[in-house]
This record gives sequence, C-alpha cells and structure tokens, in this order.
Amino acid sequence: MTSRKSMRVRIEKIKMPKQLFNKETDFPIANDAEELPPLRKGYVRLVHQTHAECAVSLAENGLIYNRIYAGRTDCGSRYAEVTSMAVAKTEDEFWQSLTKENIRHKGADVMAIFDMPQEECGAHQRELLAQYLNGTISRGYLVGIIPNYGNQDIKLTQTEMLAKRAEASQNPLPPVYETPHWRENILQAQDKMFARLAEQEKEDAFGGRISEQEASVLQEEQNTGQIEEATWEDFDDWENVSEVEKKTAAPGTLDKCGNFMALAANKKGKCR
Repeated sequence: MTSRKSMRVRIEKIKMPKQLFNKETDFPIANDAEELPPLRKGYVRLVHQTHAECAVSLAENGLIYNRIYAGRTDCGSRYAEVTSMAVAKTEDEFWQSLTKENIRHKGADVMAIFDMPQEECGAHQRELLAQYLNGTISRGYLVGIIPNYGNQDIKLTQTEMLAKRAEASQNPLPPVYETPHWRENILQAQDKMFARLAEQEKEDAFGGRISEQEASVLQEEQNTGQIEEATWEDFDDWENVSEVEKKTAAPGTLDKCGNFMALAANKKGKCR
C-alpha cells in the first residue's frame, strides 16, 4: 500500500463527529478543511489538537484552558494562558501547516478550529493577564473539528492543500459573533492584574503584609537611607502540566499542546 493510500486509510478510521452546529450562531461546524469558512479580517485561527471524542464537549463548553477557573483543581496541574493548549495562526500559516510534519500530541486525531478576534486572543495569550480572565475560549468561535493533518502520520501535499483551500475560500462566513463584553472584561482583568502586582511589590518591599501606617513609616525610613531599596520581578507560580485529561467523561476536557510561536503575544510558547 502506498503512503498516500495508507494515509487515507488512517483518515477514514478517525471517528469524526456527527454534524455539529455552533451553539451561538447555528452555523455548521466543519468536518474537513475544505468546509472551513474564510478567516475574517482582524481574526486569528486558534488550533487545538485533541481527540474526536472531545468534539461534543468543545461544542458545548468551548476550549477551557485554565482548570482553576473551570473548577477542576483536582487534576494536579494548572494552565496560565491559552498558549498551554493551542496555536494561534494566520490563515496562510494554518493552511501551510497542513503540509508539514508537525508533532501530533498524545495521539490527537483531530484539530478543533476557533476563529476569533486577534485582540481577544492576544489577551488570553498573556500569562499574567490571563489569570484574571475566565479561562475559556467561547464555543461561539468554534468553526471546525477536522482531521489532524500536518503531523507525522498524515499530511497533505501542496496540491491537495491548495485544492482544499480554494474550495474553502468560496464558503460563506459564519454570522458575526464575539464574546459578550470581551473588551470590558479585558480592561477589568488589567485593573485586577495591576492592583495585584502593586500589592505584590509592596509585600516584597516590606517583607510581607503590613498596615498602611507601618508601610508609611518604613517608606519614610527608606527615604532617609536607613533601609536598603527593595526590588521585585514578575511572578510565575504556575506548575508544569503533568498529564492532560482524556475523552469527555466530564465537560471541559483538556488536551496538551507543543511548542509554538504565539501570534498576538509575539513570544515563544511552551507547554505548561
């Protein structure tokens, strides 16, 4: 059997989900790359490798990337930001990735595709800021759950990819949807982050929580040179991920991702 035929056999063995619809827009969720809609201007394509069995959970709950906010602190690990779980790509980057031998994580056989505003995605990619968001990429952004092309088992030739992309470019865009009040949520998260960092700075400068009066006295002493100046650095108390959840026995199933370049954050991401 040729490698191409072998690939087709593997694809056919993937238990693709039945036709699902976006819970916010009623738009059909694509089962293959050529069924995907074009990417809206100002949006990024967030790609999450997972298992076909997780499709219903993703359609119902969205992508839950932070277990603390998902109420699952018993899982033994915590995620700081969405880069623990997914890769943000431009449309060109997405289509080219289907032709390359990328790593398939934990036997993931499908990719969940979330098309969302770049600015909103960028907030979820910032580790400190993401701690004050809700830890979820809305189900309203889910546009596809497709075979996991572009890994060491199956990848498209350039010709196959171009054919699928050309077909996809003719598809209609889904109805406009955005997470309600996401800009306001980001501003509120920033306020909480800065307040916490200021509190952390004060704690580090004076050796722990003290009253405002004590802080004033110590500050006066510091200004007269009786106390050495204290400094602080951004903190990062997140633990490494020891294991990812499998299947969808409970809502909010999570899977692990690999190293990648986070688009909006413009930084090298890593598994956590």
